[in-house]
Amino acid sequence: MIFALCILVQQLIKISVSYQKDLRAAADTRVGATSEILNSVRMIKYFGWEELAAEKLIAPKREAELQAAFKRNFIEVWIRACYTILPLTNLLVAFTLYTNIMKKPITPSVAYSVIVYFKVIQTQFGM
Repeated sequence: MIFALCILVQQLIKISVSYQKDLRAAADTRVGATSEILNSVRMIKYFGWEELAAEKLIAPKREAELQAAFKRNFIEVWIRACYTILPLTNLLVAFTLYTNIMKKPITPSVAYSVIVYFKVIQTQFGM
């Protein structure tokens, strides 16, 4: 279970990196279109193309950028959820193995020690 969560997080991070590249590409195209409009602002103002420039050139690029940002943020939420669940899963597996396989009761001293050790490990991994 723990290894499955680690593998899941690794795959989610790979997906997040690809979505981050898509987000940067979308932002670059939007910024490029915006700078193109700003460079030719006189002509746009002269012919009254302000709404056309905003609706046809900038809006679709901004929409693509927002969709890429949504995808990346959605994956980031799942990564953070896995990082939140992972320490709890470790404790549950450890206590389950201790009680079911070793057939020993969980006393407060054992529980406290295990929680402290797992907290130290969790701190070292930056979770």
